[in-house]
Amino acid sequence: LNPVSIRVTYEVDRGGPQFWVAGADAQVKVTDRVEVGGIYVDDRNPADPLKLKGVNATVKVAEKTFVFAEAAETDRELTSGKGQAARVEVKHDAKDLQANAYAARTDASFDNPGSYLSKGRGESGGKLAWRVDERTLVKAEVLRTEDVTTNAVRDGAAASVQHTFE
Repeated sequence: LNPVSIRVTYEVDRGGPQFWVAGADAQVKVTDRVEVGGIYVDDRNPADPLKLKGVNATVKVAEKTFVFAEAAETDRELTSGKGQAARVEVKHDAKDLQANAYAARTDASFDNPGSYLSKGRGESGGKLAWRVDERTLVKAEVLRTEDVTTNAVRDGAAASVQHTFE
């Protein structure tokens, strides 16, 4: 169970200069509770070169409880320059209690089209689902999203109790 893979992409020549895109992604299980990894991409498109570097870690802090962390940097020398992003998440997934909390932030120069969080954004939140008994489920969710450049903020919260009557 030690997978090794190589991905090759073929693209059709549609004119313009030829260039290379290369990258590497690695994960290493350091202990039975800790895994670390990194990624590097070098896109040498002369019209918009991009370098992407990132690191990540997963730590099992308790049975069914994990902490995930990652940080990345993009460098688009012709357009937005260097930008950073980071994310941390705590997740617990047990039979009667599922919970997670997270925070993520990208600065205005972080430019990765593959990221779920666009440049200049901050987001944090959490979800909780607690099964009180066989017929009752309590749910709650909070969310905060912000525009890092304008400091505009939007907060939201929702809660519900689901009960099955016989």
